[in-house]
Amino acid sequence: MDNIQERRKYIRTDAPILVLIRVKNGENSIEEISAESKNISTVGMMVHISKSLDSGQLVELSLLPSGTPNPVHIKAKVIRSEKVSDSET
Repeated sequence: MDNIQERRKYIRTDAPILVLIRVKNGENSIEEISAESKNISTVGMMVHISKSLDSGQLVELSLLPSGTPNPVHIKAKVIRSEKVSDSET
């Protein structure tokens, strides 16, 4: 993937940030997934997780950047979701 020309409008930077993802499963069930971001920009973030999410799915995120005492809570939409091999993680 390193040889693919960057097409993003906003540059991404490697930023390992702890992320708690809350996904609504059905009427009253919420699943929480812990992860760490791989990269981040002003308009997006990449996170590798073991669960498949659908493009367009709404999620709630709690971000805990290092050195920050309180998490940042945001609502987000999954723009792209794809399965990657173990060698790409």
